[in-house]
Amino acid sequence: ELYIRAEGCKWELVDYGVKRLFGDAVLPSEKLVPRHVVWAKLRWKDTAGGRSVYILNTHVSGGRFEDRHFQRLSRVRFLQTMGAMEVFDEKSSKGDLGILVGDFNATTPDKAVKP
Repeated sequence: ELYIRAEGCKWELVDYGVKRLFGDAVLPSEKLVPRHVVWAKLRWKDTAGGRSVYILNTHVSGGRFEDRHFQRLSRVRFLQTMGAMEVFDEKSSKGDLGILVGDFNATTPDKAVKP
C-alpha cells in the first residue's frame, strides 16, 4: 500500500507499482518468502513535464524465515537488488532520480552495488 498526504503536499503521485523479484525457487527443499519491490514515481507540482523522482523500497532474502540459508542466499540478494534497480531503468527517463531503500540483509563481506 502507498500512502501520500495530499493536503499541502508539493509532490504529485504520477505512477506506482509492485514487481516480484527473483528468488522463488532457489532452494530445492523449500520455497523462499516471495520478495517484491514497491515503487512510486513523484513529480514536483510546480514543474510540469520536468524530471521525476522514483522511490523504490524492497526487503531482500535473508530474514528470520531464511536465516539458516543466509550464506547460500548471497547471490539471490544481489540479483534481487539488481532487479529492484531494473525497475528504475525500465521506467525512468533521462534526468530522473532514483532512490532505492529497504532491508538488504547486508553483511560485512557484501560489496556495495553501484549503478
